[in-house]
Amino acid sequence: MDKSLIKNTPILSLVVLANPKTIVFDKYATKDVKNKIIRADQLKVTIEKWIKNHNEVNLAVLTMQDIANELIAHSIERPDPIIAKYEMYLPKEKPVQPIAEPKAEPTTPPISTPVPASNSTTGHAPPVTSSNIKLYNALKQYRYNTSKAENVKAYVVFNNAQMEEIIEKLPRSNDQLLKISGFGSVKVKKYGDGIINLVKTHG
Repeated sequence: MDKSLIKNTPILSLVVLANPKTIVFDKYATKDVKNKIIRADQLKVTIEKWIKNHNEVNLAVLTMQDIANELIAHSIERPDPIIAKYEMYLPKEKPVQPIAEPKAEPTTPPISTPVPASNSTTGHAPPVTSSNIKLYNALKQYRYNTSKAENVKAYVVFNNAQMEEIIEKLPRSNDQLLKISGFGSVKVKKYGDGIINLVKTHG
């Protein structure tokens, strides 16, 4: 593409404050800098006013996409010096460590006491066995990934007791998932599809 197009394209630089209660200490800022700090509800009006004052610019959508792709291709990520300075004080996130799948049993298996079946009336959780360990690991990984994406604690997605009940009852529909303790309509609507897909795949 024509590189001069990028050089000659006017650029509007703004700092948009999403939180209306944000306090900006701009006592020593120049007027030009102060004018570039706006609230989120001022964004539409600011852009419309800027376009009106730069009506000589008339770029087609495809041209704008070309410019964006060109800028992305030459973008260089620069480390934030503030983060680098205080990184050693930030808490370290530990990824979920899945339980290793059991090795194949020998030809002559050792004699062992059978594990009793889960009793939902007494609240005993089902044990992690070779038949459900894949679902157990998949649910833990889903909970970890979802909590990180939403920036919430893992137990907000579902706690250990709820995960064990999912493994025990293997819900395959939203109606069945609603019967799991702690799963209301809001939680089912939010996480139901993901959990049910895991049950169908690994259950």
